[in-house]
Amino acid sequence: MTLHRTSSPISTSLLSRAVEIGASRNLVMISAQMPPVVNPSVDPQSLEAFGDTRQQTLGCLGRVAGVLQELQLTLEDLVGARVYLVADPRIGRMDFEGFNAAWSEFFGQRATRFPSRTVLQVAGLVNAGWLLEIEPLAARERA
Repeated sequence: MTLHRTSSPISTSLLSRAVEIGASRNLVMISAQMPPVVNPSVDPQSLEAFGDTRQQTLGCLGRVAGVLQELQLTLEDLVGARVYLVADPRIGRMDFEGFNAAWSEFFGQRATRFPSRTVLQVAGLVNAGWLLEIEPLAARERA
């Protein structure tokens, strides 16, 4: 058995309600990916260095895709993601809408099957300019 994904009938996001991993796969736990700098001419601890939640989400997901590629995996092998969001001080709350729009855009253009997902609000991350980190989980076919 490879993977069995159950879609979510109530969600408009591109995610699976559940992903079942059979005995023919190994879990691949990947360290959280942070957003890349989009403006190197400003303070690297500032929001301006990394952009808004939507930009940061697209950057993080691009990094996730890059790590998967290095491991000879694809987005189709991604089975789960834990997302840590902080409040954007410019709007006074976590920008879930911006995150979710970027998530749907990214996966809508690059995948046909989607991971399960948990989104958590946290008080802060290592860099004051980061609004999120994404911790991906993949499953590789056993040789």
